Amino acid sequence: MAEQDFEVAVVGLGIMGSCALWRLARRGVAVVGLDRFDPPHALGSSHGHSRILRRVQFEGDEYVPLANRAFELWSELERETGRPLFTRTGLLIIGAAGSQLVRGGHESALRTGVDHELLDAAALRARYPQHRVADSDRALFDPDAGYISPEQAIAAALQLATALGAAVRTRCEVKRLAAGATGVELETAGGTLRARHAVVAVGTWLGSLVPGLASSIGIERHFFAWVPVRDPARFAPDRFPMFIRENSARAGTAIEGSHAHRERILAFGFPTQDGRRIKVGFPITGIPVTSPAVDPAPRPEELAMVEGGVLGDLLEGAGAEAGDFTACLYDNSPDGDFIIGGLPELPGVTLLGGFSGHGFKHAPAVGEVAAALAVDGRSPLDVSRFSPGRLR
Repeated sequence: MAEQDFEVAVVGLGIMGSCALWRLARRGVAVVGLDRFDPPHALGSSHGHSRILRRVQFEGDEYVPLANRAFELWSELERETGRPLFTRTGLLIIGAAGSQLVRGGHESALRTGVDHELLDAAALRARYPQHRVADSDRALFDPDAGYISPEQAIAAALQLATALGAAVRTRCEVKRLAAGATGVELETAGGTLRARHAVVAVGTWLGSLVPGLASSIGIERHFFAWVPVRDPARFAPDRFPMFIRENSARAGTAIEGSHAHRERILAFGFPTQDGRRIKVGFPITGIPVTSPAVDPAPRPEELAMVEGGVLGDLLEGAGAEAGDFTACLYDNSPDGDFIIGGLPELPGVTLLGGFSGHGFKHAPAVGEVAAALAVDGRSPLDVSRFSPGRLR
C-alpha cells in the first residue's frame, strides 16, 4: 500500500471523527484521520469541559439503542486509556407535567425500559432545594446520567486509535473530495490522498465540503457560562445533578420533531468538580451564523441571559455574573435528527453530521456505526431514521 493510500480516511477529528477513527482502528483497518486544526481544540463543537451523557431520550425511541451502546463504549474508552472521562451526577429534566420533555422522556423511558424516576414538585424541592419550581412542575430523573469532558474524550479516542495503528494528520485541510467507482480522492494542500472509503465528519464545514447538503445544514452559535455559587457544598456533583429546564413559553405549543425538543429547552446546567461554579447554557438564544468558525467573544445578549436575572429565577444560590465563557457551533439538520449514511452521488462516502446540539453523548456508537458502514456496508444498529436521503 503506497504512502498516500489508505483503506479508509476519516475527515474531521472532532468527537464524531475521532470515535470513528478509533472504531476503525479497532477493526484493524488501515485508516488515516485528517483535521484542519490540532484536535482537541475550541474551534468547532467539541469543547467546553463537559457534555451531557444520558439514557433518557426525549428526542425519540430510535436514539435509545445509540445511547445504550455509547455508554458501553465510553466505559471501554476509559478502561483502555486509563483516562477518567465520565462523572456520574444524574440528570433532572424539569418542566410542566404535560410538557414534551418530561412527558415525552417519561413515555420513551417506559417503552424502552430505561431506568428513571418521576418527581412531583414537593419531592423535587425536598431532594434538590437548589431549584426554584412551580407547584405544577415535575422532574424526570435519569440516575445513570453524567458528563464527559469533550477535550479529554477526543484525546482519549485519538490516543487509542493511534495505539491501534491509525495514522493522524493534523493541520491538513481537505479542500475537495471526489468519489468514484474505485474509491475516494481527497485533495489537500499537501497533495491528493486516496482511500477506498471516506467517513466525513466535519461538523459545520459539512455543507462546504459536500455541496449537495449545503441547504440542509444550518449553523447556529450557542454559548456556555460558568457562574459562581454561594454554597459550594450544595452544588457539588453528588448533591446537584445536571439539569435541563423546559421553556414554559413553549410548553403548551404543538411542536414536533427532534429539533423542536431543543427549541423547548430554556436552560441546562452542570456541576463542577469542586462545586464552586456551575456551567449553564440557554439553547433558546441560539444565533444563526454563516461562518463555520467560532467567534469566542461573548455577545451582550448572551451575557444578559446570565446577568439579567433568568438564572436567579431558576436556581437558589447561583451568582449573576459570568466568571468564564465559551461559545460553540451547532450543525443543525432541518428536522434536528442526525445525518448518518451515504448519498447515491457519493459512492464510498459515509456522512456524519446534523447533530443539532444533542449528538455528543452518542459519539462512540455513531463512530462504530460509521466504521461498520465503511467496512461492511451495513450498520449494527438501525439508523434508517438518520439517512441523508430523507433530506432530498
